[in-house]
Amino acid sequence: MDGKQLVRDIYEMINSRDYGRVRELIHDDYVDHGGEDGQVRGPQGFLDNISDAFSEPHTEIDLLIVEGDFAAWRSTFTGVHTGELMGLPPTGRRVSIEFLNIGRMKDGKAIEHWGAPDVGDVMEQLGVAQAD
Repeated sequence: MDGKQLVRDIYEMINSRDYGRVRELIHDDYVDHGGEDGQVRGPQGFLDNISDAFSEPHTEIDLLIVEGDFAAWRSTFTGVHTGELMGLPPTGRRVSIEFLNIGRMKDGKAIEHWGAPDVGDVMEQLGVAQAD
């Protein structure tokens, strides 16, 4: 599978909340180096790492570059904070969170991911921190 299509298909799967293709898209040896509790492993770890802290979740790919087995992309997540997030009770606030991501694929599947949001910006949008 083409790297750009793989990234698009993964986000389509997440946005639709239809995870039937997870084993087709996520390698058995998958590692996410930015999981909330450290490294996330395998297709089930990928699914377990999808936050249920937001309703109306949607991610757009803003920029996507693929070179060989590596992809780099900027994405924007939007949603309403309706569940616990990092110990913070629901605020009901709508957020827009930018992510920078790097991924690696093997055998046409995602096998590694590095990426994280600007946590300070997230906390500011949720009303629990102020901008400097």
